[in-house]
Amino acid sequence: MGTVEITECRVAVKGLRVFALHGVLPVERAVGNEFEVTVELVYDGRRAMRTDDVTHALNYAGVVQVIEREMATPSCLLEHVAGRIVDSLASEFPCILRGSVTVTKLLPPIKAQMDGASFSVSFNVGQHQL
Repeated sequence: MGTVEITECRVAVKGLRVFALHGVLPVERAVGNEFEVTVELVYDGRRAMRTDDVTHALNYAGVVQVIEREMATPSCLLEHVAGRIVDSLASEFPCILRGSVTVTKLLPPIKAQMDGASFSVSFNVGQHQL
C-alpha cells in the first residue's frame, strides 16, 4: 500500500441559527430576524489527526463564539456581516488557510416565497500552504 498524502483538512459549522438585528430597513434593525450562518474553514489538521489533542485542532466551539459575537453587532448589509466574520476568524485563528462564509436572512421582508436570501464569500489568508 502506498503513502497517504493529506491534501486538505476542513472544519465546518453548518446552519448555525442566530437571531440578529441586521437589515437595510429600520424595522429590521428594531424587530430583528432569524439568520443562518455556515462557515467552512481549511487548516492544517494533520497534527490533530495524529495527537487526538484539541489544542492542535481548529476548535469549532471557538468558531461558533466568533460568529455569534459578530452577528450580535447590527449591520445594514449581509456583506458587511460576512466580512466582519471573515476578518475575526482570520484574526483569532491564524491556522486558517482559507474558507467560506455564508450568511442567510431566513425571512427577508419582501413578498416572495423563498428559503432565504444569502451572501457568500470565499477567502484566502496570506500565503499558507498545507
